[in-house]
Amino acid sequence: MTPRAGGAARVYALLVAFACAAVVPVPVLGAASAIVTVHGGATEVLELHGSGTTNPSKLFWKVMDILEERSKKPLTMTYRAVGSSTGQCEFKGDCGSDWTQDASNAGKPATHFGSGDIPFSSADHAAISTTAPARPFMHVPFMIGAIGVFHSVPADDLPASTRALNLDRCVLSGIFQRLITTWDHADILALNPGFSPPAGQPIKVVARENGSSSTTLTALYLSTAGAGCAYAWKLGTGSGGPGTCSTTAALAVGSTTGARKCPDWEYTAPAASGSVVYAQGSGGVSGYLAANPYAIAYIDSGHGHAVGASEVKVSAKDGTFISSKEADIPAAAAAAITAAASDAASPLNPANAAAPNTIVDAFKRSWHDVTLMNQGGGSFPICTFSYMYIDTDPSYLKDASGALLKAFAQFILSEEGQRMPAEFGFYPLPVGTGTLASPESTSLLKKARDAVDGLAPGGSPTAWTFESESSTRKGEGQGDYVFSGKRTAYADYERAKIVTDVASIKTQILDLQYNEVVQLHGSGTTNPQKVFWKVMDILEERARVPMSMSYRAVGSSTGQCEFIGSCSSGTIVNSPAFVPWNHFGSGDIPFSSADWTFLTNTNSKPFIHVPFQLGTISFFHSVPSSYGEIKLDACTLAKIFKTDINTWDHADIKAANPGFNPPAGAAIKVAHRTHGSSSTSLSTQYLNLACSSAWTLTGSTITWPARTHAVEGSGGMTTYLQSNQFAIGYLDSGHGIAAGLSEVELKNAAGRYLKSSQADVAGVTAYVTLPSSAQADWSAVSLMNKPGALTWPITTFSYLYVRKDLTSMGRSGAAVKAFAQFLLSDEGQAMLPEFGFYGVSSAVKALANAGLASVKLASTAPAFIFESEATTRKGVGQQYYTLSGKRKTYAEIERATFRAELNAMVVKFNALKAQHDALAATMTTTYKYENTTTVYVGNPNKNDGAGHEEHEWIEQKADVALALALIGFLLAVPALVMSAVATHRIRFLGQSLNVHKTLGQGLFEEQRNPPGEQRDFGYPPPPPPPGEE
Repeated sequence: MTPRAGGAARVYALLVAFACAAVVPVPVLGAASAIVTVHGGATEVLELHGSGTTNPSKLFWKVMDILEERSKKPLTMTYRAVGSSTGQCEFKGDCGSDWTQDASNAGKPATHFGSGDIPFSSADHAAISTTAPARPFMHVPFMIGAIGVFHSVPADDLPASTRALNLDRCVLSGIFQRLITTWDHADILALNPGFSPPAGQPIKVVARENGSSSTTLTALYLSTAGAGCAYAWKLGTGSGGPGTCSTTAALAVGSTTGARKCPDWEYTAPAASGSVVYAQGSGGVSGYLAANPYAIAYIDSGHGHAVGASEVKVSAKDGTFISSKEADIPAAAAAAITAAASDAASPLNPANAAAPNTIVDAFKRSWHDVTLMNQGGGSFPICTFSYMYIDTDPSYLKDASGALLKAFAQFILSEEGQRMPAEFGFYPLPVGTGTLASPESTSLLKKARDAVDGLAPGGSPTAWTFESESSTRKGEGQGDYVFSGKRTAYADYERAKIVTDVASIKTQILDLQYNEVVQLHGSGTTNPQKVFWKVMDILEERARVPMSMSYRAVGSSTGQCEFIGSCSSGTIVNSPAFVPWNHFGSGDIPFSSADWTFLTNTNSKPFIHVPFQLGTISFFHSVPSSYGEIKLDACTLAKIFKTDINTWDHADIKAANPGFNPPAGAAIKVAHRTHGSSSTSLSTQYLNLACSSAWTLTGSTITWPARTHAVEGSGGMTTYLQSNQFAIGYLDSGHGIAAGLSEVELKNAAGRYLKSSQADVAGVTAYVTLPSSAQADWSAVSLMNKPGALTWPITTFSYLYVRKDLTSMGRSGAAVKAFAQFLLSDEGQAMLPEFGFYGVSSAVKALANAGLASVKLASTAPAFIFESEATTRKGVGQQYYTLSGKRKTYAEIERATFRAELNAMVVKFNALKAQHDALAATMTTTYKYENTTTVYVGNPNKNDGAGHEEHEWIEQKADVALALALIGFLLAVPALVMSAVATHRIRFLGQSLNVHKTLGQGLFEEQRNPPGEQRDFGYPPPPPPPGEE
């Protein structure tokens, strides 16, 4: 059992021991076990702790878990992943100014063992081994790894034929010294034909913080660029920790030798630009790459590939470009071993292990000159051993910790342990000296095992033994110091099962990818909401792959901040920074120059404006039409919205509107949009442009006078105007006209009063200079108050906001592009008038389509293509990513049927209404006469002499009125049904409509002959008949 696995008995024992104050405290090192006495018995908790390189951290943690599970004795084993440099200094017991042991523990390690991907320098090795208190120790290599250079350049920027990025050591040296600062630098392009990064795209250089073997090995590789390199490495080599500078001559004047950190990332070379970004640990580096496009960094290749990072192909010794995945990593080790075996001082020279020396004596030698770097022969140029640093003096291996450390190293070097590095992207030690086929008896693995077996820990026990899972050692397997493969924890069993299940699920996911729902979600301006919802319905119906699309109508300002990924005035700020909440945004105003610069330049997140329609903003009012039409110029409107003019009978209003006679003192109720709104921005711009003397406030959110009324959205403005007489507000013209609101006639720049329906809206673009591209800054584009007799003064484009790099969105990125393309198509543009909007010119469409062509999709996201309803594309039309006009749903057919029926009803309604109006005009007075069973309504001048009025003609009147009521009812029913169809795609609404028709006919018949019920047409009641009170 283990403390981590849990055990009620052990927990109870520890609690009792604590309560009885029977715990004997011990330091972490020294006597490295805690003895807990419980009711006369003793239970040891054996400890083992290490620190160092992050590269084998997962391997160490797994082995520690396994050993804790297989041990009868309770163990506590930890490994702290802090980097090779920190691992070395903590093993040394001296980290300089950052940390050092106190005087009583001088020279003693802070851990039981250290680990690194670089050997100790010769100087440090000698200082630890020979300087008092001398601590002979050995390097124990246990696996092989590679350091790769990784990048986050979007796949679509890379050459289409390879999707790979080639960089030789000279160009990499220039990049990491910030002498090459943009991805479109000529030297990068020369190595990568077909590479097409954005012009001037900055390179974000990432370096490891604190000391790191990854830094050491990368700097060593870059320092070998050669004399012909224009970017010779001048930052020095080392792990990046304090005092690690091994090359100082070429560094900046004034540097302090010995205190420097090398490489010196702060060194400013001639023409260098910018600075590096520091990240802590392999996880910090990979996290930065994942969150930031166009970055470059170095990291152990196993970690990089595990998180799906893209690796740079670097130049090998022979000049060819190679990645760590393609290379023969163990070949570098084999070549290094062969070279070291002939070096008289090398620990791998057989003579150094010959009698009277032992293999432990050989491994106690310095490994500084053993290198796997740049070995050639198809090997990767940045390779290394990973080492454990282990004291060989029994005084530092006393008590149980020494034997536990020995057993830990033995397990890692065992056959079972050597199978594990591959799981984490590393390689086991080779089994041969010169070639991998050499006998195991002379292999590095055998020598490492012999060296560890030769350790002689002091104290008790001196060694642990092992019982394998496949072989039972009766009796012996139950000993106190036996790691038994027959013991495990249920968690280990579950982990193995989960691993198998995950592998199976991954396979199933690949099989299901073609059926994955492609999502598309946006937010922004309310104006084109109905256009978006209709197009989304159409595309969902035409797609073969399942699609789920939504648009949230919240206003241009909210749409912009959610597209940026940061709404600082709200309660949520996105993380990681400036990642949009949606796949696209939309607004009726372009981004401000400051926001455009912030995204495009400051944060390297370029985007495009896609203008897809023209819309207008109008002022609407709710003054009863009986008082006459209303014309207003900008100055009068400005005074109204400032509440300087607050009644409808004000002299300025009446002067512009002869014949307009509102009630005296009728108060003006001013309504305005709340939150950020493009309608507010455009209306206030118009007032300022046309009458700057009276109006100075502009923007999507301004401070309104206290006596005004705030409403939310176009719907809120419509409702307010419909519910409040003598009110005025602004909203998009199409919305207001569709709602039947009364529009103010505005005075345009040519001095003409007109309504938006009378204007030449499309003609305004003749007076506008467009930017050079969709990616450019559009903040200066304005269609406001332009010349022209029929120009509407408050006109604007509606825009989609689309990120240039859509690779992180997967297939949703392709859906964004297809959605925008449809809006710009002839079919999409033809839909706009239905909602009160106008199509854009061919020049605007060409600019927008060019911008869409430049967006980057993920390499795994096929672009959608279109098949029109009129033209069949055989084969192509049946592909997964074809949006086909040949595909429909029955709901769409029903919608078309309902529309046709509604149109016919509207014609009949208009005819009946005309008949109703004619009849109403002939009616003079009415009265009512009632007996016990029947209500009569008729003309008092026509009486049948028997006390009943002649009412045949009024029956006709009743027929007309009831028919109108029925038609109104029937008009409402299909409208509701159509909404349900569009939302839920209900297939059997025809039957439902027939039910409602039958119900309507029944109500009609009942209304023709109401039992004892008075019928009132809304006219003033007549005087009672003579003699009645």
